[in-house]
Amino acid sequence: MAKDFAIDYLASWSARNDTALDATAELYAPRVLFHGRTVSLERLYREKQRFIRRWPEREYRPRPEAIGTDCNPAGTVCKVHAVFDYTAINPKRRRMSQGSGALQLIVEFIGEKPVIVAEHSTLLTQSRRRTPASERMSNE
Repeated sequence: MAKDFAIDYLASWSARNDTALDATAELYAPRVLFHGRTVSLERLYREKQRFIRRWPEREYRPRPEAIGTDCNPAGTVCKVHAVFDYTAINPKRRRMSQGSGALQLIVEFIGEKPVIVAEHSTLLTQSRRRTPASERMSNE
């Protein structure tokens, strides 16, 4: 279940911008340890909005063989780590960023739905370049 959650999380960030932002309210706890600092869901939402403005077209492709979980004995809290490949495009700025990253989520499976209580990610590889005006992704 935790592995599927990570795959669904990356899929939500590959979706249209409104869908990705709507998922933020659904996927996260009211307070989240986000990249080393505790933030409210409202603040996290604003940070995700900024990211979407910077990279309005995104595709995250998890590497299924590189997803792992470590759950407490009761299965109520799981640490999920995943390696993924990504492409992000900003057509207005004519910029593209591609590479791979590592994601770590701590997910609580308490109540009706699992929620992210901590998130950290790092880039493993990255390349950026200008794009032709016609280059776009198909998820918009």
